[in-house]
Amino acid sequence: MDPPIRRRERQDGTVTGVRDLDSIRACTVVSTNLLSDHYNRTRGEYYRRLNAASQSGAVLGFLHYAAVGFIDQLHEQIEGVQAQQVRVSWINYVHERFAGQPNAEPATRQRQRLFALDPAGSPLDSLRRLTPELAERYAGKGSKTISRDVNKLVELGLAEKTSDRALRPRMELIEAFIPGRSGAAE
Repeated sequence: MDPPIRRRERQDGTVTGVRDLDSIRACTVVSTNLLSDHYNRTRGEYYRRLNAASQSGAVLGFLHYAAVGFIDQLHEQIEGVQAQQVRVSWINYVHERFAGQPNAEPATRQRQRLFALDPAGSPLDSLRRLTPELAERYAGKGSKTISRDVNKLVELGLAEKTSDRALRPRMELIEAFIPGRSGAAE
């Protein structure tokens, strides 16, 4: 006989259920929270499935709903971790590329600019104001300084000017270093 499905509402308004699924020993605490997140994101469907399973005693429909949600949440979590890995790899790569450059104010400014760029590209006329730190670094500096910094990033191959008058980081350069990505060395 299947264990009973329990529904519990916490003080913060979140709803939990199927404690037996949440306590699967093979799952980490982080992973078990994925089910709660799925239930809260799909609250209407959760109540419908929970009610149907409670009334009929057949829990397979609920288990399928929970498993699909768990897998979707795992995929979302994996994508987030991979995005963080790309960002960290990009930062390390940029620092390596700047290792041979003089460690002076221009190099610091150029790195900060590169890290502040939108991956899809940032308009050239907004580069001075991408972050408060950049605005402070460019205070009192003319357009020639900005132009030199942009040209240096392009010369190093770390950024490219796009056809719509924008500058974008060439983050695709690190794809070859990330396992499982296209272009990665086997």
